[in-house]
Amino acid sequence: MASYNLYLWQGVDHKDQLQHGYQTAACVLQLELDLAANGLDLSWQKRLGYGQQHWPRKISTRDLIRWQQQPAALLNAGLTLLDSLKLTARQGFKPRVQLVLLKLCEQLLAGQTLAASLQACCFFPCGMVELVAIGETSGQLSSLLQQSC
Repeated sequence: MASYNLYLWQGVDHKDQLQHGYQTAACVLQLELDLAANGLDLSWQKRLGYGQQHWPRKISTRDLIRWQQQPAALLNAGLTLLDSLKLTARQGFKPRVQLVLLKLCEQLLAGQTLAASLQACCFFPCGMVELVAIGETSGQLSSLLQQSC
C-alpha cells in the first residue's frame, strides 16, 4: 500500500490564472499528473511534514513580524504590493502562512484591498488589519509596516 503525502501547490490554469491549494499524492509526479488532469500546470509545490497538516487558526507573532518586514522592504524597493506579497509567500514561511499569502494575492487580483483581504481570512490580528487600512488610505503602507515591527 502506498503512503500519501500532503502537498501545498501552486499552478496555472488554461486561462493563465494562478491557482493554489493542497492535495494528497504518493509523490510529486502523481501530484503533477492529477493537476494536469484538471487542466493545471504545476509551477511550485512543497510537501508538508507530519505536524504541518493541522494548521493554526492565527498567525504566530514571529511570522507576523516577518510578514510585516518583508513586504515593507520590497515596497520600498519599488515593487508592487502584489509582487511583494508573491515573493514574501515563498520566503520560508510555514505552509499555512504561504497558502494564506497566496489567497491574499488572489483577492488583490480580484480587486479587493489588502485590508479587506486580511480581514476576510481571519488569520491576522484586528490591529494589523486596521494598520494596513490606514496605510492603504494614507499611501504610507510600507512605512507603517516597518514602524510597527
